[in-house]
Amino acid sequence: MHNQHSYVKKGLRFLIPLSVAFLLVYSSTQIHAQKLTGWDKRQWRKNIIWLEGMGASAAVGVHYERIFMLGRAFSLRADVGVTPFYLTERFELYAGKSITGIVGGGFYAFPNAFKIGIGCSMLNDFFFDRIPETIVPNDTAHGGNSEMYPAKPYKVRIMPYLVVEATVSNRFVFRAGYSPIIDPANDAQTETYFTHWATLGFGYKFGK
Repeated sequence: MHNQHSYVKKGLRFLIPLSVAFLLVYSSTQIHAQKLTGWDKRQWRKNIIWLEGMGASAAVGVHYERIFMLGRAFSLRADVGVTPFYLTERFELYAGKSITGIVGGGFYAFPNAFKIGIGCSMLNDFFFDRIPETIVPNDTAHGGNSEMYPAKPYKVRIMPYLVVEATVSNRFVFRAGYSPIIDPANDAQTETYFTHWATLGFGYKFGK
């Protein structure tokens, strides 16, 4: 009997710590699973396809954005896009005269459905003929004398942005913000233009 009690005590000494360890591991696993089905499952969708109005797209354009998480509260973004529209500093909108490739990136804060982001886009404008700002009134093509600036087909513009972003149903993303256009001086354009502009976007999150 004494030996049986001794075996039982030894068994309990072994079984109780093992049971406690099992419960701790199981509970932590359940907590982690809850996090995955709640916060992480939404946040770790790392790809967004955007349909953007205004903003770097001038009128409308398509973007792809990749999300790089920095813990639970912050993330970095990298995006590429394209639009056939071009906006001048006088809010004149051109289509069919150029195509603009857009690259950029930003920093986003807050882990929940609402986020605030700051960043910058670079607009690479490729013109089928020439940059509109290199055409001047005395150009022979416009009834003037022979003075003409070189026909440059490429220019770069910069667009910093401040946006607010909202996620709905873990998939659909909406964005609105301020994104002025900084257009550096070139030839006939003797000064740097600063155009106040806004951005609106609708996106779809996917992938892991």
